[in-house]
Amino acid sequence: MSAPSLDLLVERALSVRQDEDRWTAALAGLDVEAPRPRDPAPFLAAWPKAEGPVRTLLAEAALLAGTARPRRAERTLRATPLPRLGVRRDGAMRGLRLEGDAARRSAIHEALGQAEDAGRPAAVEVVRSLRAGLGALGQGTTFEAIGWGHLGLRATAEAVLAATEDPWRELARHRGRVVLGRIPGTLADLAALLRAPAADRALPLADRAGIASRWATKAGLALPSVGPLPPPSADGPPPRAVVPDAAQRLRIVFAPAPDAHGVLELAELVGALLAAPEAARDPSITAHRLGATRLAVPLGGTLARRLLLAPSFLVREAGVDRSVAPACLRELLFVELVRLREAAMQGLALALSLDREGGLGERIADLFARALGVPLAPARAPQHVAEAFEDAAPARLEAALAEAALEARLVAEHDEDWFRNPRAGSAIERGFVLAGALGTAEGASDAGEALAARRAELDARLRRWWRDAGA
Repeated sequence: MSAPSLDLLVERALSVRQDEDRWTAALAGLDVEAPRPRDPAPFLAAWPKAEGPVRTLLAEAALLAGTARPRRAERTLRATPLPRLGVRRDGAMRGLRLEGDAARRSAIHEALGQAEDAGRPAAVEVVRSLRAGLGALGQGTTFEAIGWGHLGLRATAEAVLAATEDPWRELARHRGRVVLGRIPGTLADLAALLRAPAADRALPLADRAGIASRWATKAGLALPSVGPLPPPSADGPPPRAVVPDAAQRLRIVFAPAPDAHGVLELAELVGALLAAPEAARDPSITAHRLGATRLAVPLGGTLARRLLLAPSFLVREAGVDRSVAPACLRELLFVELVRLREAAMQGLALALSLDREGGLGERIADLFARALGVPLAPARAPQHVAEAFEDAAPARLEAALAEAALEARLVAEHDEDWFRNPRAGSAIERGFVLAGALGTAEGASDAGEALAARRAELDARLRRWWRDAGA
């Protein structure tokens, strides 16, 4: 039997990506066609001979198809509500953050630990399948082959942890005194620190979608048409855009949080929609629109989410009174710092898990405590590896660095209110195209030079955030 043509493999590889959306839609409760098993062998055979975006797409399809069974089993467990509490594991941090009753918060925390212990075998299978999948690609511990970054995962994660260390520790110490009256000691404590009561009071929360999206039109960008947005909910993960059917109709699954975090979630969703390439009838064209990296969509999400850290946006576009803007900025800055450090932790956890060295649980537990300031039971390390892969942590991490560079260009070309300038849209679109084609190494001769430049841009951004928040 002859091998399938490259065009046919590209079409199948795109279907593998759609399978991921279909599975996410099913977990969200939509009635969609169940994905069928995919054989990674044809993708593995063809990808070394392909070039550019097609090569990336085939490699990604091989890894996604080869790891689908254990990943879906683990994701199903995370989507299962905790007994008697109605909180899903994949929404537990939201539940812990929003729960005001101390006894119920303690019950959620205890049930979450028990569920994670019960889910360990499934998470271990995910780690094994990832090792086997990347081994089959011949790429060792790198995610470059599937377009999730090329600056070096370990070096990028360490750079982000180093850049955010001092501001994160300072804000965490202050918030620990104010919110808890002590140093945080559990995941539930961290969730409490992530509450943003000043932003909850100051942001017009009934206008979440407007705050998140109005700027796009002012900047000369057009949002794609999507279905209705679910109303805010205290349960579940953040909203996502998926394409679960062949008609390529975007649908929004899961709901925004009913607090200021929901505004951040919707802003990130808007940015992701702006960066997502349009589908084409020709699979090869679609593959090229997706690019040789997977950085464009998380870059768009990060750019839009971080608008809430700009004082002029917060006052002029989000309707926050100037007198309370610094208090809002301090809370939202802490949220952003935790997100950055969590992405770095997840990236390093992925890298460690693929080392095949002993003591993995202890090493990831130490990393978790270093990054987020609260302990992790070593037995629960595989769950964080599985979540890191599902969250595409390496791509999110590099996008966090690339966003600082893109925003710096926007400010230089269009001033700090670039989000109100109709000429800014073309510069943003160019940034997305470059991220999809080249990643974060624009103009650099090697990964080390590119990482140093991106780190410097992030450092400058952190100093500005700190100044604006009056921290």
